[in-house]
Amino acid sequence: GRRVALRNERRQAPSNEALPGPDSSDSGSGAAARVVVYCAQQGSHGIDVYSEAKKLKKMGDGKKLTFDIELQTTFGDFHRTMIDACKREVRMVHFMGHGGEGGGLFFWIKTSNPRESEHVEPELIAKAMQESFSRNVKGGSGGTIEACVLNKCSTIPLGEELRGRGLRHAVCWLGAVSDEVALEFSQWFYRFLEAHPGKYREAFKAGNLQVELLKKGRLNDGFRKPAGSVCLLSEAGDILPEGEEEETWEEAHDGQECASEEPGGGAGQASGVEEDGETRFLNNPKGEAELEAIEKLGFPLLLNGYKLTAGIRLFEANKIQEAQLGKYGLHALPARHGKKPLVGILPAAVKYLFADKKVASDAQITTYTSHQLWGDGGPLVRRS
Repeated sequence: GRRVALRNERRQAPSNEALPGPDSSDSGSGAAARVVVYCAQQGSHGIDVYSEAKKLKKMGDGKKLTFDIELQTTFGDFHRTMIDACKREVRMVHFMGHGGEGGGLFFWIKTSNPRESEHVEPELIAKAMQESFSRNVKGGSGGTIEACVLNKCSTIPLGEELRGRGLRHAVCWLGAVSDEVALEFSQWFYRFLEAHPGKYREAFKAGNLQVELLKKGRLNDGFRKPAGSVCLLSEAGDILPEGEEEETWEEAHDGQECASEEPGGGAGQASGVEEDGETRFLNNPKGEAELEAIEKLGFPLLLNGYKLTAGIRLFEANKIQEAQLGKYGLHALPARHGKKPLVGILPAAVKYLFADKKVASDAQITTYTSHQLWGDGGPLVRRS
């Protein structure tokens, strides 16, 4: 809240007074738009930028939006494509992956390790883009880039740097943003632009509306509200969130989809029960057998599009980190005595997957070990 308030005060005077005043419209060209999407991973963090990029690319039908996907982008690759942006008639730039301290971005380093990256400061990124802006502080107007979407955590500093150098519209995030929220926003943002080319401000509002609906829906279903407060810095006037506090990356990604565990033992963990083959965890012999039987009963075990059993397999294969288990409705206990970490299911995920809202007794289902889940009259017995 305090940071947003300070930014509002500072922006009472435009940061780029040398530019013409804001138009009443979005000031976009309205022409068919080529969007260049840059993807780069940071270290071993589990954001699947490639899957997200594919979802965006499917939205372009070649008439109004065309997406060029640049995978594993180095800063040199990025600079080269910015030099060629006018020739290719690029109107928008989109970044996905990880934001860094101070608002910079991570770019890939060409090594044998596909996840090795370097952090680049906002000033250098903005300098590499400036000459291709459709309008810039040097008075140039021969470029084509009208807008940039910084779909990464804590990107307000970079958005301000881009606006200060003349970019017309910059979409950025206050603090951390969950993967789910970032993808939801971008899909609706571009869906609107496909129908209304150049209407960046209205597209921002459409994307932000869906984000707010998503957050409300998660809370209504008993989950923790996903992190993410999106901002528009624009020559037509900034749109900033009101009363939002920044969240850390850990707060946004550790169990981001689900409510906190209940006191006295987490989901899938009965108080006082040891880690053995009889415990109702999901990745020991008993748990694996139970999940197989539950699926045969017709329970899809899908949480917001994420397959619970897929999350277990990915975690055990070290393809996702513990912080990413939350979006699958899972959590892990620390390994003991050299054993592998055992995986349980979060309370909100249990209620989401098994409780029938039409059945009053199902409201008492709070954990995977609840008698109301497994006992007579419970969802499993009813389905069987």
